[in-house]
Amino acid sequence: MGIDILIRGGASDAMGTTDPSTGAFSVDVDLNANTTNMLSVVSVEGAIESPETIVTIEHDDVAPDAPEGGRISLGSPMLATCVTRAETISATGGSMSVEAFARVRVRNITEGTINAAVTAGSDGSFSTTIRACDGDVLRFTATDAAGNVSPPTELTVSI
Repeated sequence: MGIDILIRGGASDAMGTTDPSTGAFSVDVDLNANTTNMLSVVSVEGAIESPETIVTIEHDDVAPDAPEGGRISLGSPMLATCVTRAETISATGGSMSVEAFARVRVRNITEGTINAAVTAGSDGSFSTTIRACDGDVLRFTATDAAGNVSPPTELTVSI
């Protein structure tokens, strides 16, 4: 028979039992939404409770704000190279253009299959390159560490 594991500090207490042969356990814990959850984990065998171990889990299901279009600059393609669609332009977001450390995805929705991705810095700035021509529409999204995706921002490339 395994040892009981008690977890307190989420939205409600949770309990599970260890595997008697390995000591491993798995317990589903309901977390308080969009806040830091300090969980106390103890093992309980009869009337004896172990010293607690504190585990901190940040719950986040709030998407970042859409990338700030006014803080994003696009390089200009050279008309001659757009005939073959081989032109690469820069896409640079200044400070606070996206959430700090967000994964920025740029998709050329005119072409549909051309993508670029980069991680923003601590100030929300980023820089990447993507193939694009005059008139192409680029869609920017930001994904935070929890996997929440922002609404898109679309910018049109111009010479």
